Amino acid sequence: MPDYIGLYYPLIHFPHDSWIKLAALYWDKLGRIVPVDYPLNDSDTVQRLQGELGFIENFIPNEFDTNGVAREFDKLLDQYGDKLKRYYSLPSQESKLGYIYAKDKVAMILEKRLVGMGFAAHMTRSRGRFYQLEMHPKLVSVYMEALSVHMASTRGLQPVTHNIRDHVLMGEFTLERLAQGLLEADDGQLHLVGSSPTPLETEKLMATIALQSVLPQDIANIPIAKIIQLRQKHRTELTAFQTRIHEFTAKLDTIQQINDPRAIKAHLETAYQRELKPQLDDLKRCMKSLAIETVAGVLNVKVALPPLLASAGAALHLAPISPEVAGATAVACSVFPVFQKKRAEIRERVRTSPVAYLLYTQEGLVPTNVVAQVVRTTRQMLFGA
Repeated sequence: MPDYIGLYYPLIHFPHDSWIKLAALYWDKLGRIVPVDYPLNDSDTVQRLQGELGFIENFIPNEFDTNGVAREFDKLLDQYGDKLKRYYSLPSQESKLGYIYAKDKVAMILEKRLVGMGFAAHMTRSRGRFYQLEMHPKLVSVYMEALSVHMASTRGLQPVTHNIRDHVLMGEFTLERLAQGLLEADDGQLHLVGSSPTPLETEKLMATIALQSVLPQDIANIPIAKIIQLRQKHRTELTAFQTRIHEFTAKLDTIQQINDPRAIKAHLETAYQRELKPQLDDLKRCMKSLAIETVAGVLNVKVALPPLLASAGAALHLAPISPEVAGATAVACSVFPVFQKKRAEIRERVRTSPVAYLLYTQEGLVPTNVVAQVVRTTRQMLFGA
């Protein structure tokens, strides 16, 4: 099973707090590509995730990264330069262009070639070492995905973006993938390779579907403190959930042959409803049932002074035990084993459930009524689950 450390692209700052909150519910850590000494302007949510969880990692591209991407882009420009000019030459018809901080993210030789061929221009408002190359937004996106894929492959990370449509290379950035990603609208361009998702892409989408099924619609209103608390308290359950999603999606062989994003999502939603959601519902019923059984067992337990305690008092000629002490002792000795047995049963059921993390996510983040809160608090106090 892979490590769950993502590498975000194409931007330096994350798009919005709703996205980073959802990411924090699944990824162990989330990296991003940041130039040396770049002045960050993170939201309070991002700062807290970094400060309290160490969730954010900043990765700096090195020459090996930028030169590796430059070699593939050089091949792309050699073979498809004329076709690319029809879509990506400046000035572009796009009203809004994209940009890249070139110093740390683009090899100098590729930068000069892109500018020379009319695909890029230096932005006039660039200052100091953080100067920017202005390009067509799709060219920026594909380049940053290529850089992300290259950096991820050498660091054991997984490329992540906030818009699934930005995934055009699908886990690799060969010449064929680059050409397909940039020239997919060109009727004269052969689609040399399929665009079906990789197993990791399918896994990430499945996890998102599962988590969104138990979250409120407006995750932006969930206090980040609750997400941090959930992560700190249920690390074991998160690992079990990640393992389950990994194993579950590995068996969905037919999805790997589909290249329509809507169809892929429909199949994964159906798979969730068919197999994962019933497990979650079963776990909820089980925990509720065990709790009721325990309470009923406590109410019906025979309360008696343990024979060992009574006989020991008589044999040692001790003073008679007061009714208050005897009653309390009898209740404790009679009830405690019932709680211990059921507590162990509930905790084991939760520990072995691959969807317990979904249950805790729903309970911890979705607003509930007072009765549900009291029931949940009582269950946690009595049974530790």
